[in-house]
Amino acid sequence: MARALNDEEKLLVRRAYDKLEICEKRYSVQSTGFLNEREQDVLIPEFENAHSVKYAFCGGYEGAERRMLVFIPEYGELDENVLIAAVRCCYYKDYELTHRDFLGSLMGLGIERETVGDILVNRDGCYADIIIKRDMLEFILSELSSAGRATLKVKEIPLSELDKSEKKTVTVTDTVASPRIDAIASSGFGMSRESAAALIKSGKVYVDRRLVTAPDKTVADGALVNAQGYGKFKVYVTGGVSKKGRYFIKIEKYI
Repeated sequence: MARALNDEEKLLVRRAYDKLEICEKRYSVQSTGFLNEREQDVLIPEFENAHSVKYAFCGGYEGAERRMLVFIPEYGELDENVLIAAVRCCYYKDYELTHRDFLGSLMGLGIERETVGDILVNRDGCYADIIIKRDMLEFILSELSSAGRATLKVKEIPLSELDKSEKKTVTVTDTVASPRIDAIASSGFGMSRESAAALIKSGKVYVDRRLVTAPDKTVADGALVNAQGYGKFKVYVTGGVSKKGRYFIKIEKYI
């Protein structure tokens, strides 16, 4: 049974349907702003059976977390470069900037969150690649000049040059009573199983981009687990079982 949507989610769905209707009437590509994983999860079942137009999620590169929902006329084609642009922000190595520093600077310019996709920070290279809606490109190139206390040198780059290098991870091994999401989340997020179950029920935990609210859901080998405010990790159920009947798992946590 599908869960009931709250008022915010209903508004999100209505706005997406508005885009679909414009696509149908004007025979033109239409898109939402960048959506977080929870918002994507709300919209996916709404448009699985939309036959009058095609739709796709895109975020500038394969594996993007924040993505647009794009509606395409039946015989139309999708070119991400028409909708999405990317800028590279370079800074001096004397500073250590984080995702929060760049996002804070963008929000300080009055930019809405939905106009910004993923922010890919390369601390070793002293730069960050920021994915944005293309119609914001000129504004950001002219107005974004600093992040934190660092001065930035900002330029446009092709989407093909985005730094998609694998994020750093730490690997730990553990045993769990079962491969249920509450047990897996308890291990991965470093909390009690009861706290993990409460977090899951609160609607903040995702497995492979899909919202999970049942603590007893079995997690597949290689699944990506994330929770808002707690980070994310991949879990590998190795197949071994201890003498006490506990499952061996390996967790790769993104840092």
